[in-house]
Amino acid sequence: MKKVYLVFALISIVIFNISAQPHLHIERNLEAARIDGNQSWLSFWDGPAYKGFLWNNQGTMTLGTSDENTAGQLKFVTNHVDRMTINSQGLIGVNTSNPLSLMHIHGDNDILRLSGNQPYLSYYNGLGGYVGYLWNKNLFDIELGTSSNNSTGSLFLRTRGNLGIWMDPDGLVGIRKAPTEALDVSGSIRTDLSVIYATTSTNNYWRIFHGTATSQLCFAFNGDIKSCINSDNADFLTSSDQNLKKNIQEYEQKILPKNQASSILRI
Repeated sequence: MKKVYLVFALISIVIFNISAQPHLHIERNLEAARIDGNQSWLSFWDGPAYKGFLWNNQGTMTLGTSDENTAGQLKFVTNHVDRMTINSQGLIGVNTSNPLSLMHIHGDNDILRLSGNQPYLSYYNGLGGYVGYLWNKNLFDIELGTSSNNSTGSLFLRTRGNLGIWMDPDGLVGIRKAPTEALDVSGSIRTDLSVIYATTSTNNYWRIFHGTATSQLCFAFNGDIKSCINSDNADFLTSSDQNLKKNIQEYEQKILPKNQASSILRI
């Protein structure tokens, strides 16, 4: 027993006198140390203050700060650079040591990537209900939507906090307002081509467009021009009498006497 005590005493003296070196240095290519037991752990202290632990909880490995270490953080470091930080409130920072939300990722380029065969992000509410998704559909398409079980949810797009587009559960679309029609707009609508009104049952359609002159507003049914309005003099020309309306001045001047021309009714 005396020899054993002497060995421990010598080891203690050697460890105590090694300056700026690790107190325990194990060099081995195979298993170098073992902590056995189904509830075994390593604990870390700063003097009398319990700071953290590495715990084998029946096969579940837990690394954490202690309940006494209320301001402590967990950091994961590579190449002497903080890569991930979990602060005392449980906020997680990736590439930042000061996370400001539950998951805070800092980076200048490609900071988050979903890859695979049609990956998607799914959204659940606090009640556990599946409410919506952002989906890479059919390899090249992107689909944003509410789930099939979400019968009351809408989609919103906003800029500067203001409502831009509102799509309700029935598929009605509102621009800057709650929709009551298939397309419901609060404000003006502008088109550089034409507006088409079509009926799906008969395939008939009306088209409103600029005429041959930009000052004309014309109406066509199934491709045939029915009437036009001239903005210069507000003449209303129909397909049956456009030539008459254009030539009415010549008709007055050359065919009818002057005293009868004034009695012609203009439509």
